[in-house]
Amino acid sequence: MRAITIPSFGGPDVLALRDLPDPEPGPNEVTIDVAFAAVGLVDALVRRGDFPMFAPPLIPGLSVAGSVRAIGSDVKTLTPGQPVAAFTAPPAMGGYATIARVPAQLAVSLETQHGIVPPDAAAVAIVNGPTAYLALVDLADVQRGDAVVVHGATGALAGMVAQVARHLGADPLIGTVSHPDKRAHAQTLGYTDVLLSTDDWVSAVRERTGGRGAAAVVDPVGGPFRRLSLDALRPLGKLLAVGHASAEGDPLISPTDLWLGNQAILGLNVGALSAAEPERFHAAAESVMSLVAEGAVLPDVGAILPLTEATEAHRRLGARTAIGTLLLDARR
Repeated sequence: MRAITIPSFGGPDVLALRDLPDPEPGPNEVTIDVAFAAVGLVDALVRRGDFPMFAPPLIPGLSVAGSVRAIGSDVKTLTPGQPVAAFTAPPAMGGYATIARVPAQLAVSLETQHGIVPPDAAAVAIVNGPTAYLALVDLADVQRGDAVVVHGATGALAGMVAQVARHLGADPLIGTVSHPDKRAHAQTLGYTDVLLSTDDWVSAVRERTGGRGAAAVVDPVGGPFRRLSLDALRPLGKLLAVGHASAEGDPLISPTDLWLGNQAILGLNVGALSAAEPERFHAAAESVMSLVAEGAVLPDVGAILPLTEATEAHRRLGARTAIGTLLLDARR
């Protein structure tokens, strides 16, 4: 197979195309002929060497879609040739390749009661979709008419959160962006309001919710946003920490602050959750694929580049010039 490898940590130029032996599925595993692999922030952080649990050489990529190539022993739910999307899951990863090996429970069929999900949309949705679904449904229990705030509104995860929140009936659905140029794109994702994070967005949220505050704030950014987000919550509101894109550390928040404010902070690390409770991830992924197939959720597919141009994809990611999720076409 062909694969993009990280032979040593560094900038986008360290990514290298290699010919490697084809992987074979072990027990409870499947191999997938990859059509598309999503390019995400975690891939860039791994490439830079930000996570001590990873050691080169390795193949990045957490999200793939394609068709089942082969199944291992004890796999009963999938068959060769079946269209699927899969979470390759850290620390294995391995998505930037023509063939990926994954745990069978982290692969879901693209054949739903509403039709077949296109593989490019599935590659965008397979990780961020379940993350959004688990955060909003399992953690926050968002109901129709609940106010929801999403930071970094045009990011890959935030865009999926907006789609799922809109489906659940969140209103108002408020996004924050770092630059005015991002407002127009954010509005296409279904937000009722788009606020600049450099302005007094907390007061704007209070005003938009009649002074009460939001039922949930979804924060993939971190840093100062963690403390400010508590000020935007209603009583018994929840701050959902689903990432940390900020280069700044989080402020110290005392449990006493949460007690006095009648608030909660809940974290969701979908990689750790999928390892501990793969059946929960699988159920959420199936729900999301069904929503995509019926058109209730529209994954934000950005540019599609050949697998051989992974370096360019990482440059665009680092420059923050990408709109939507970048995909690598493993067939080119």
